[in-house]
Amino acid sequence: MEQNELLQDLALKLDLANMELQTIDEVLARRPALDGLKHRTEKIERACQANGDLLKVLEAARHCIKSYQHGNAATDLAKEMAEKIEEVLKKNGVEIQF
Repeated sequence: MEQNELLQDLALKLDLANMELQTIDEVLARRPALDGLKHRTEKIERACQANGDLLKVLEAARHCIKSYQHGNAATDLAKEMAEKIEEVLKKNGVEIQF
């Protein structure tokens, strides 16, 4: 992280600690230089949520593939797994081609 971003992060944390009753928007309104920090924080939170969703569906896909390795030939499991994967991909802005 750049030193400037680190200082901005620290300044925001100090403001929030000293102004418990104010919302983050009010703090940012007083410190316009920190407005980008809120946007970056929201972007990181969305990425963490997407990462969690993708890890869950990846683990489910691993179980599905392992079941086929052990002789399961159920097409309904493959369909269900593909639908779960598509759902997570669409939720995270990936366009499904077919």
